[in-house]
Order: sequence, then structure tokens, then C-alpha cells
Amino acid sequence: MRRMAQVVGVVILFAVGAFAAESWTSPTLADVEAALDGLGFDAFVETSYRLHMLRFPQSVTAAGMAAEYGIRNDGLNDYSRAYEQETFAIESSILRASRHSIGKRSPRCNA
Repeated sequence: MRRMAQVVGVVILFAVGAFAAESWTSPTLADVEAALDGLGFDAFVETSYRLHMLRFPQSVTAAGMAAEYGIRNDGLNDYSRAYEQETFAIESSILRASRHSIGKRSPRCNA
């Protein structure tokens, strides 16, 4: 009986831990543009990579980065035409913004 209580306790802990992370939500074009606005080069690279990866839940899971990003492994990639068009718009926006952030590189890069 004691062993059964331990097993139930462990299962409950794992269940609570699984729901502690956020459910999957992909960033929109507006989210990405707002997050990247005014960042220096290093922060821009890190933030844009993270936001782009969040568009592809299966890649995040495969790379083992869900825990690092604080999200659950409960999302699948969206292959709808609208989602792919928005992803392309996000990639184009990141490319445009990267041209502006290159001048804001960290001091070690400007040396």
C-alpha cells in the first residue's frame, strides 16, 4: 500500500510539472516585430532565433529546447497556407530588421 502511494505521488508530481509549462502558442508577425524593435545585435540574434523556432513546435521538441523555452511538448507544426505565409512574412521582417541591428553590434564586435 505504501509503494502504491509513492507511485501515485510521483505520477501527480509529473502531471503537475507538465501543466506548469505554458501551452503552445506561436508568435505572430506583430509579436515578432514588437519583440525585435530596438534590440542590439546580440539580443536581436538570440530573440529572433527563439521566435522563429517557436513557429515550428516539432523542431523545438526534436532539439530538446521545450523546457528551456518554458513550453510543453504538445504542439505540431502548422502546414496551412495562411500559417506558411505568415512565417514567410516573419522571416522577411527578421531579415529587414537584421540590416538595422548590424550597426548595433556589441562592443567586442566593433573592436
